[in-house]
Amino acid sequence: MPQPKTYTWISVWFLFSYTIVLWDLAYILIRPHSLEGGRFRYIWSVYDELEHFDLTYSPKYFYDGHIRSAALSAKGALSIPEVAFAAVYLFQVHISPSPLAPLFGFSAAFATFLKCALWTLEELYCGWCTTGHNSNYDIFMSWTLPTGVWILLSLLAALRLGGDVVSALRGQPLSWPSQEKNEAKALR
Repeated sequence: MPQPKTYTWISVWFLFSYTIVLWDLAYILIRPHSLEGGRFRYIWSVYDELEHFDLTYSPKYFYDGHIRSAALSAKGALSIPEVAFAAVYLFQVHISPSPLAPLFGFSAAFATFLKCALWTLEELYCGWCTTGHNSNYDIFMSWTLPTGVWILLSLLAALRLGGDVVSALRGQPLSWPSQEKNEAKALR
């Protein structure tokens, strides 16, 4: 069975970015306990600034049932398979090599790219409704720049791993373990 290619930069990016995604996901899932005054707030104390900078995260939006807070919860739900695919990729590249690793890595990276692009487009189309109260400098440094890096690195990882998937498909068809067993029985 062919070994998947290992890209150190993708593994490091996945470990870094999906650790943050998991931390953010936990913040979203346990609201109101993660909000200001919540019993687990100490874990997310750095969110004090974020809740004022990006109103999507604000306690007021959460308690008022604002649609942007609901959208944050929906994006949080999308993070679950995104992180799972990344974990499978890392497992299949570094612990138990599998030719399916690039497919899982591609899926994780492309999901991250799409989610970040969606987040950006939502903000553009609503007229900067959750971050527009900040200065242009603050928006650039605290929102545009980090989001741009997230989009760029996720897209580059998706393109690299997508290329590996295409190469594997051109070489020979992937077979699933159950297919191999059935084929072996048919030859008997």
